[in-house]
Amino acid sequence: MFRWIYFYGDPDVAKNFFYHVRIKKENTGEELTYFGQVRSLNKKYEDIMESFEAFVVGVVKAKKFLDDNGNLTLEYKIRNM
Repeated sequence: MFRWIYFYGDPDVAKNFFYHVRIKKENTGEELTYFGQVRSLNKKYEDIMESFEAFVVGVVKAKKFLDDNGNLTLEYKIRNM
C-alpha cells in the first residue's frame, strides 16, 4: 500500500507542506505513523513509487490493522510548515 498527498499548485509552494498519516488498531492501541512531504502534481507517481517517498505498508502488516468489517482507517493531517 502506497499513500502520499498531492498539492494542486506550484512545486515551490508544495515543499512547505507536510502530512502525517496514522493507522491505529483500536482494540490493541497499536499504531503505524508516517510523516512526509506533500508532493506537487508536477511530480510523476512513478518517481514517487520508485523512490519509496511515501507512506508504505506491506499487505501482511496492513491486514493486521483491519477492523471486524475488513476496513482500514487512515487519519491524515496536513501542515504548512
